[in-house]
Amino acid sequence: FLKAEYKILSIFVVCLAILLYIKGSNEEGSHGMVALSFVVGAVCSALAGFIGMRVATKANVRTTNAA
Repeated sequence: FLKAEYKILSIFVVCLAILLYIKGSNEEGSHGMVALSFVVGAVCSALAGFIGMRVATKANVRTTNAA
């Protein structure tokens, strides 16, 4: 499930990062680092979701085995 979700999400993140880079580099007082910040935030968010899902799955397995 997560592989399929992250595959679609990565396409969206890359497209949006490209748009942010183009917009950021065309405006005064802004630069393309906005796009990099967005990508880093998206990666950290995806990692948090993956770790959370893994911890929840392990906890459910232990609960099921104890029942």
